[in-house]
Amino acid sequence: MRVAIAGGTGLIGARLSRALLERGDDVIIVGRSRERILEVFGDTVRAETYETLTAEACSGIDAVVNLAGENVGARLGWTSESMHEILESRLRVTTDLAKLISTSREGPRLLNASGIAVYANQDDGDETVVDEDSAVPQNPHDFLTDVSVKWEGCATALLPAKRIVLLRIGVVLSPGAGALAKMELPFRLGVGGRQGSGRQNLSWISIEDCVRAIVFLLDRPDVHGPVNLVAGFSAQIDFAEALATALHRPCFVATPSFALRWVLGEEMAKALVFSSHRIAPKRLRDAGFVFQDAELGP
Repeated sequence: MRVAIAGGTGLIGARLSRALLERGDDVIIVGRSRERILEVFGDTVRAETYETLTAEACSGIDAVVNLAGENVGARLGWTSESMHEILESRLRVTTDLAKLISTSREGPRLLNASGIAVYANQDDGDETVVDEDSAVPQNPHDFLTDVSVKWEGCATALLPAKRIVLLRIGVVLSPGAGALAKMELPFRLGVGGRQGSGRQNLSWISIEDCVRAIVFLLDRPDVHGPVNLVAGFSAQIDFAEALATALHRPCFVATPSFALRWVLGEEMAKALVFSSHRIAPKRLRDAGFVFQDAELGP
């Protein structure tokens, strides 16, 4: 299989690229800097920029995996400029890729990243379990929900539904990297614990299962539309206790909501700390995917 990956040097993209290379697939990494791609992968991949990837080149590709977009947790506190870039970096790349695919002779499938924020925030006491058949808000008020809805819309507006998989990715757990690295730090310092009420739910997936799920979907052209990439969900306090156990650290320091809002700002705190999602991976399970990490713990 020949697969192009936009955002192939990021947390998920780099692991996915190596998994595909290990099984003998041809991998094309698409990014802003050809030099950066070659620095990470050497000559094991073909390096393209968004300017050099053409519709003709897309005709020889079986699938495009789009993971590109500004990191939502790259800095403490969102400014209007950073929020604009979070949105526009996703819309810009997705629109360009979808246009290329739509004009290529034998257009590849597009597996386009999105997020579980597309379902909108649930109240802390809401016990509803959401899956791919659940409604998506059309006029969302939350920033990341708005981003996710528009992000998916860029792909679905230009390509037939049967050629698109919308990867609705939960919190990706990778030890020492990404979101988990930020979660680990207070525990390693001995000050980890509940955040806010602790009742908000996190829907998560290990980096290994995230990569395995994308590879699984690449091999299943019969699967299309939204697919939730989550293994389970846990209340934040339960997640914190499991993390503390795994790190052999205490879990007793509660961080009050006002402090998190003061450090992160209202919008970032609401989106990344206080949001609550109880998401089920219905379509993955129905398709026969088996999670290796279905429970929290070491």
